[in-house]
Amino acid sequence: MNAAQRTRKREQLAANIDGAILLLGSDPAPRNAPTNTHPFRQDSHFLYFTGLAAPALAWLRAPDGGDTLYATARDVKDIVWNGPSPSPADYAAQAGIAQVAPLSQLADDVAKLRARGVPIHYLPPYRADARYTLSRLLAVPVDRVNDGASAPLSAAVAAMRSVKSADEVAEIERALGVTAQLYDAALSEMAPGKSERDVLAAVTQVAVRAGMPFSFAPIITVRGEFLHNPGCAAQMRPDDLLLIDIGVEAAPSHYCSDITRTFPVGGRFSAQARAVYEIVLAAQAAAIAQAGPGVPNTEVHLAAVRVIVAGLKSLGLLRGNEEEAARRGAHTLFFPHGIGHMLGLDVHDLSDLGDLSHLTPRRTQSDSVRTQSDSVGTQSDLVRTQSDSSRLDIGSALRSTQSDYGLHLLRLTRPLAAGNVVTVEPGIYFIPDLVAQWQASQRLAEFIDYAAVAPFLGLGGIRIEDDILIESGGARVLGPVPILKSPDDIEARLRG
Repeated sequence: MNAAQRTRKREQLAANIDGAILLLGSDPAPRNAPTNTHPFRQDSHFLYFTGLAAPALAWLRAPDGGDTLYATARDVKDIVWNGPSPSPADYAAQAGIAQVAPLSQLADDVAKLRARGVPIHYLPPYRADARYTLSRLLAVPVDRVNDGASAPLSAAVAAMRSVKSADEVAEIERALGVTAQLYDAALSEMAPGKSERDVLAAVTQVAVRAGMPFSFAPIITVRGEFLHNPGCAAQMRPDDLLLIDIGVEAAPSHYCSDITRTFPVGGRFSAQARAVYEIVLAAQAAAIAQAGPGVPNTEVHLAAVRVIVAGLKSLGLLRGNEEEAARRGAHTLFFPHGIGHMLGLDVHDLSDLGDLSHLTPRRTQSDSVRTQSDSVGTQSDLVRTQSDSSRLDIGSALRSTQSDYGLHLLRLTRPLAAGNVVTVEPGIYFIPDLVAQWQASQRLAEFIDYAAVAPFLGLGGIRIEDDILIESGGARVLGPVPILKSPDDIEARLRG
C-alpha cells in the first residue's frame, strides 16, 4: 500500500470510532541488555495503518481528524553506531501523515485530550513494554491497562485486516513463491545420516538470499508428533518422516506464508506411513472443498474430522459409529488441534485480538481483551450459527459438552468471508504420552482400539498445510507454484 492508501485506511478506521485513536509502534526487544536486541519486527497493526517498519514511533488520531506521527530524531551517536535513517518528517511523508512531533510530546498531547474528556481508544497490548507505556500515558495501573482496551477499535481493526485486498494477496503469494524454493532446498538436502540442522541450514540460505526472514521459527523435525517441536538436531534415519512447517515474510511488506509438508527421509513411504498420509491428504482436500463465503470454519474443520475418523476406522484404530466417535472427540487423540488460522501480516493473524478475530470464548485471551466478549463471535453465536446446519446439529452438541467434535480446539470459529486468507492444516499424530494418558483411564475405549494403536506409536506425525483465499465461489489454494504433496509426486522427486 502507498501513502494515499494508508491514509484511506486510517480514515476508514476513524469513521467507526468516537474519540481519539492511539497506536504504538514496537520498541526493540533486548536479548540481555538494552543495546543488544533481537531483530526488530514492527507491530502489525501499526504497520497496517502506517506502513512504517521502524522502532519507537506512535500515531495519534485526534477527534477533529488531525493525524500526528510521533518520532525521535536520530542523533550523531545513533548514526555512528547504526548509520543514517529517515528523519521524522520523512517517516510522516511515507505514511501520508501531515503532522509530526517528538515522541517526548506524546504524553502531553494525550493528557490534553483526556483533560477535555476525549476517550482514548487503544488496542490490547501483548508486550509488557507497551503495557507500561500505556499505563504511563493514560495514568492507569499497569494491571488494568488491558481492561481498558477499546472494543470498538479492536472490532474495527479486526474487520479491516481480516479481508485482504488484491495487493495483500499478491504479497502473500510472493512469500509463498520463496517458500516453494525453501521446500525444494529441503528436499535436496534431506537424506539418511544427515541432521535436521542440515535442512535448516539449507532453507535458511534460501530465505536470506531472498531477503525474506522467517515468519516464525522453522519446525524441521523427525518427531512430528510434537506439534511445534523446536528441536533441529536429530539425525535422520531411512524410516523417518520429516515434518517441515515453515514460512517467510515478504520484504518489505511483511505479509506471511505458512506451509507444512511431511516427507519420507528414505525416499519412499512405508505402507503404514502412506496409509496415514493419504488420510491426511484426503482430509485437507475435503476441508478446502468445504470452505467458502459464509461457511463457518467449524464446518471446514468437521469436513476434515469426518475423513480422519473414517480413515482411522479403516485402519482399525477407531471403531463403532463414526459420527458418534467424532461427536465424542475420539479423533482428538490423533488430531489434537484445529483446522487452521488466519494469515496475513502475522502468521497467526489477529490472534492478539482474541474473539474479535477467531478464538473460541473458552480460549479467549481474557486477560487481554476482557471488555470485548459482547462484540463478536461468542459461544452462543457459534451455537446459533451451527444449529442451522442441515447435516449436523452442532448447537445441541455444544450445549451438552464443550469437547464435542473437538471444536474447543479451534483457533478460528467465525464464518469465513470473501477476502479471508486462512490455513488448512489437518494432521494425524501418534503421541506416546497422550496415548498413555488416555489409555490409563480407558478414555473413549468404546471407540479407540488401544492395542491397534500401539504399532503406530513410532510413526511420529503427519501434517499437510496450505494457505487458501476465500473467494466468491469457494476457496483457492494460494501460491505461484504448487509445493509437492501427492505421495507419488514426492517419491518421484526424491528418486530423481
